[in-house]
Amino acid sequence: MHGDSGSSDATPLPGPGDGPLTSTRTALQSACPTVLVGSDGYPVALCTPILGQVPTVHLLDPATGRSLTSLKIAKGSLLGGVYAYLDDQDRLVAVDGERPLPRIGHRRTAGGGWELYVARSLSLRDAVPEGDAVTGPAATRSGRTTPAPRPSRPSPPPTA
Repeated sequence: MHGDSGSSDATPLPGPGDGPLTSTRTALQSACPTVLVGSDGYPVALCTPILGQVPTVHLLDPATGRSLTSLKIAKGSLLGGVYAYLDDQDRLVAVDGERPLPRIGHRRTAGGGWELYVARSLSLRDAVPEGDAVTGPAATRSGRTTPAPRPSRPSPPPTA
């Protein structure tokens, strides 16, 4: 939506060019501020449905844009669970309303369909206080996503 994790609305990537474009509309009945395409060519979208407003991850068909499968994540505050990024293994990294940091992968099922699954999850309960929200995570240059620990509060001075 904004071009980079700093929301600069600028990107070094080329645009679509000035030739003719074709597009199709996919009706997910959602606002989808994060749509990312991994190295395998499959778009992954983090969307908030109009009804219920529970953030939902969709794996999209690269040819048609239709949802191949979806996975709901816990609803947070107004902006919780809105932005995400893909890690080096094409897993969607987001923060949900219960304050874990899931890495959501996709794979083929034994029956030939698709599934989204939580490949790994890290609790942010010690780093994000109850009632606070994370709009979206961002990776460091080394690929780390874990937040810095909150500074400990000094003990109050003894009373006489």
